Amino acid sequence: MAEVELRRSLSLTFVSPTSFRRKGHHLPLPWPRNVFHSYLRRWNEFANRPVDQDAFLDWVDDCVVFQGSNSHFETFVLK
Repeated sequence: MAEVELRRSLSLTFVSPTSFRRKGHHLPLPWPRNVFHSYLRRWNEFANRPVDQDAFLDWVDDCVVFQGSNSHFETFVLK
């Protein structure tokens, strides 16, 4: 059996403006729970082994940390 090296970090890059909706508000930062909830929904839709949503998202809340962003934000008012 091949040995697998476990990594303790993951880097995500969003190449276009990205926001996530939470409790009726659009968030301009990739809050971990929102990012992984989106991926989990897709995984559970197509995987032969769905993951328990509540347990997974609780793990994300406890163990995944947003460390920063290299973003530029501008607000536009449309009339």
